Amino acid sequence: AVTPSPPSSVSSDGGGRGRGDGGRGRGRGQGGPHEMQIPPPHSQRPSEQPQKPAGQEQQATDWSDASSESSSGQVTSAMAKLQVSGSGNGKNGSGNGKKQVGLWRIPERKKMWDEKNRVGVKGRPIEIEVNHLLLTLKKTTPACHYDCDFKPDKPVKLFRAAIREMQRLHFKNRHPGFDGRKNLYSSGELPFGTEVRDTVSVKDEERDKPKEFDVTIKLVSYVDLSQISNYLNTGVGFPQDAIQALDIALRNPACMRFTPVGRSFFTPPKNQIYPLGNGLELWYGFYQSAILGWRPFLNVDVAHKGFP
Repeated sequence: AVTPSPPSSVSSDGGGRGRGDGGRGRGRGQGGPHEMQIPPPHSQRPSEQPQKPAGQEQQATDWSDASSESSSGQVTSAMAKLQVSGSGNGKNGSGNGKKQVGLWRIPERKKMWDEKNRVGVKGRPIEIEVNHLLLTLKKTTPACHYDCDFKPDKPVKLFRAAIREMQRLHFKNRHPGFDGRKNLYSSGELPFGTEVRDTVSVKDEERDKPKEFDVTIKLVSYVDLSQISNYLNTGVGFPQDAIQALDIALRNPACMRFTPVGRSFFTPPKNQIYPLGNGLELWYGFYQSAILGWRPFLNVDVAHKGFP
């Protein structure tokens, strides 16, 4: 007896396994009716897996993600313990569930090295040279910021000579810091009050004749230098104005003696000239800038530049 097979889907394009011209093979059969695809017996069918609940599926995904990111998770959790602290009053510090992120500060050594408290004596002591000089700002008075106006406004390189002439005429015993363009800072008010105006004559060495400037110096603001120490203690409000005033005041003596270029100062060679070609020669100099790290420092470094 022949058991009838269940109905099956009929291929519409004649594809699948069928007899071709020269034997059994995979391809499109030629000539003859379309072949029927008979499904496999029930025992060979793939068993249908029951659908997992959404919670279990999410849990399996979470466990796979956690295993693949175990190393990064450990680092992240360690940093979170250092930076995140609970803000509640509960037993576990949870409170209302809110958390505050604070600053992670490097602890400062309470006792410095001395003969009685010898901290760090293992190894061989050596001397080192650094290009950062510590600035001590214990007794500072508010700096006065003056705005300088020059007419005519060129050449700029003669502005310092014009300010020196104004100093000789109006504030002889004071030595404020001038940035070479518009800003002038002094420790306390200058003796002329809030504003002074005068016409001065300076020598123009390139043209070998005097040059007159109408100079106006006007008080515009006060700069509290204690902002620097407040920022070092709290970390809030970077004292840009105070650092600028300090940097200009420290650079002013070097600007009077050397050739300033940016934040560097140069002197012409005295004994030996190093030609660079194209009419240039090498000048040696130094770089100087007031910076604010964990304490205020004066950064000094060597500099080189070609001059005609």
